[in-house]
Amino acid sequence: MTTVDDWAPAPLQNVAARLDPVGPQHYAFLRDAEILVLGPGWRHRGAVASPAEFERGVWSGILCQFLIVRESDDEPIGWVQAYNADIANSHCHLSVGRFHPRTMQAEFGVGFTMFVDYLFDNWSFIKLYLDVAEFNMAPLRSALGTLLREEGVLRQHLWAGGNRHDLRLLALWRDTWEAAETVARLRDLFPVPTEPRIVFRRPPERTGGRSTV
Repeated sequence: MTTVDDWAPAPLQNVAARLDPVGPQHYAFLRDAEILVLGPGWRHRGAVASPAEFERGVWSGILCQFLIVRESDDEPIGWVQAYNADIANSHCHLSVGRFHPRTMQAEFGVGFTMFVDYLFDNWSFIKLYLDVAEFNMAPLRSALGTLLREEGVLRQHLWAGGNRHDLRLLALWRDTWEAAETVARLRDLFPVPTEPRIVFRRPPERTGGRSTV
C-alpha cells in the first residue's frame, strides 16, 4: 500500500513527451487542427465552429485536457481530454486525437500513458470510457481483450462518408491498466527527468492560415 510519505503525483513529463495544459494561447491552433487534421471523426463532425463558438465549447463538460508535446522538438502530436466525469459513480469519458494519424509514434503512446496515469492517480475512477466510431477502430483493435473491453455497440449510429457506421463503447478498467505489462514497459523505457523543467513557451505556430501539425 502506498503511504503518504512515499506517494508522488503522476508525472506530466518524461524524456520523450510532456503534457501541456490547454490554455487560450492554444485555441487558434486547436481549432485549425480540428478542422484540417482531426476532421469529421472529432467533436464537431465536420462542422466548422466559429472562433468564438470554439472558445466557448472547448471546455464544455471537460475535467482536464492537455496537448501531448514531443520533447525533442516541442511539436504538438496529440490532444487528450477527460470529459463527462461522473465522480459519484467513478467513471469518466476520454477523447484522444492524434495530429499524425497515419503513424503511431512512441511519444504519443507515452503521452497517453501519462494522461491515463494522471486520471487514475487523481480521481477514484474505476474505468474510463471511449466512444469510438467504427471507422476509427483500426488503431485500437490490437488492444481489444487486453487493455480495452467492448461494453456496448450503437448500431448504425453515425453517418459519415455516405454510409452509416456503428459507435462502439470501449472501457479501460483501472485494474487492467495497473496490471498491464505493456504499460509498465513504456514507463521504464521513457523515465521521468530527475528535475522536471517548467518553461514558458509560445503557443504552436500557424503558417499561411493552416495548422503546422
